[in-house]
Amino acid sequence: MGNSESTTFRLGNVLPPSHESGWYEKSGSELDRDQFIRAIITVMTNNGQLELQGYKFNLLYSRRENERVVARIVAERDGIIHAKIEPVADGKDQKEAFRALKRHVEMRLDDILQEVPSGTAAAKMIAGSSRVPAAGARSVPVDAPPAYGADVKTSSRKQ
Repeated sequence: MGNSESTTFRLGNVLPPSHESGWYEKSGSELDRDQFIRAIITVMTNNGQLELQGYKFNLLYSRRENERVVARIVAERDGIIHAKIEPVADGKDQKEAFRALKRHVEMRLDDILQEVPSGTAAAKMIAGSSRVPAAGARSVPVDAPPAYGADVKTSSRKQ
């Protein structure tokens, strides 16, 4: 939990404050900003698959050849960027580019959440990982000999 709080704090330091108008959906909404920070962490870590401890975060703006501005969030360590979130969309100014980045993060978050099992599938995964059968599941030991399982798989390896 400490790592998550630290990452949240570091990200919060580089994002525009919620009381300035035009950056977030509802001006002055700290909840919208907090939700955005949690979404960035989920997207940047690809749902926890990448460790962010020890990284510094920056919100960078750059200008494209067409004079449009693009906003990116980067994670760097020792001056080297290791991960980034970059939207396809851009904006005419920093606020518009930031809102395009925010939309991109929210859409990526939705993609990630679509891959997370819910309901019965999640219960089965949790039950399987704890070696406790889910409700209605057969009570067969996980490491049971092949004779106990319905599907017997043989190995073609020679012993």
